[in-house]
This record gives sequence, structure tokens and C-alpha cells, in this order.
Amino acid sequence: MSKFARILAAVLVAFAALPLTSALATQQSAAEFQRYVSEGKFAEGARALGAIASSDANDTEAQFGAGALQFLTAIKNLQGGLYHYGAGNELARQLNKWMRNVVPILRLPVPANPAPEVADYQVVRGILERFVDDLSLSAALLEKVGSRPVKLPFDPFKVAVDFNNDGRIAEQETMLGALMSIGRGSRVEKLPDATINFDTADVTWLQGYANALMGMGNLLLAFDFEETALDHLSETDRALFLATVKSILEKFQ
Repeated sequence: MSKFARILAAVLVAFAALPLTSALATQQSAAEFQRYVSEGKFAEGARALGAIASSDANDTEAQFGAGALQFLTAIKNLQGGLYHYGAGNELARQLNKWMRNVVPILRLPVPANPAPEVADYQVVRGILERFVDDLSLSAALLEKVGSRPVKLPFDPFKVAVDFNNDGRIAEQETMLGALMSIGRGSRVEKLPDATINFDTADVTWLQGYANALMGMGNLLLAFDFEETALDHLSETDRALFLATVKSILEKFQ
């Protein structure tokens, strides 16, 4: 074999190996994404996969995974704030059940907290501001995927959230466990396999959903609700107003 032929053969072999190397890299990124999801380490995973995407522009699974994990970070921080202040407790759920019909982000499954703290106006604004900031970063990361092909396996039932920040994932701290525990006290003996393969269309959808939730958060933050109009009503007018609102909202249930 001539020198030229040997060089040509080496080049062809190198190019033939590139797709395989890329495929292995994206498969590894997809596996890492699912691991971070099931361990509830969303922020850590977003940073790790973001670093991989920065070093390999062709690893769209890493880029998508970074954006998705950042989105889950936003949800986790919101759920953690709601849990900390007892939003999942029975009394709070009854008081807020009409509000959840108006503000969908308040429908997140949150387990009961046996020792909640009392939230004030600044605390609530802080939770909302962090939620908007987290979503903004998620949307920016997802935008980098663009229209490039991507395939990212994802099992929503295995999403884990360490609500009480004790460093471990209890049964009720998986997404399915939280849903099953609300109001029924059911136990989850075995998680079903509900794996979905996210693709490029899901990147666009998730980015749009992040922007929609940001809009809701910013709308709430646009108002100074520390002193509401209800504070200036008489007891009779306040009761009449609340009864009217309740009647209207019940028509949409």
C-alpha cells in the first residue's frame, strides 16, 4: 500500500469513528440526565451537563438536559418554598383551592409539612423572584439547542424532590409519591415505567412553557400585594366580596 493510500485509509477510519463517538457521548449525557433527575440533584446536573455542552457543541442531549434540569430546579425551588411554609398542609390547601384554579403554578404537588414557618410578604415575593430567575436561565439554555435533532429519555414519575432538605429522597418525595400522598395517604409500592423520549419539538415546548410561567410570575410581581383592598373593607363587605369570588370560581371547576 502506498503512503497516500495509508493516509487516506487513516482519514476514512477517523471520520467513520466520529458518529460512534458522538453517539456514545450523547447516550452518556442522556444517562447522566436521568440519574440527576432520579436523585433530585437538578442544579448540580444542570451545571454538569452545561459544562459538557460547552465542551461539545454537538452534544444536544447535554444541552437539552442542562435546560431541562434548570427548569426542574425552578420547580424544585418553588415547591421547596411552598413546603417550607406549609402550603401542602390541609388547612392551607382548603384556603387556597380557589387560588390554584387561577394560578396553575400553585397546583404543584407539595407534601404536608409537620413544622411549617409563617410566610410574610417579602418571603412570598422572594420565592416568586427566584422562580422567575430560574426559569429565565432554563429558557436561555434550551434556546441553544435550536432546531437540531435531539433524543432525551425521561421518566416523569422518577423525578425526585428533597422537600425537607435532609439529603435523602423519601417515598413521598418522588413526583408520583407526592401525587399519591396528597389527600389519600396512599403508598407507592413500585414506580411504573413511564419513560418518554423527548425530541426537538419538546425543546421548543419546554422553552415556551418556561416563558409562560415566567409571565405568570412577573404578572404577580408587578403588583404590590402587601396591602390589599380587602384590608380597607368592612367585615360585611369583605365577607360579601369573598363569597362572590368563591361563587364565580366554583363555576369554572
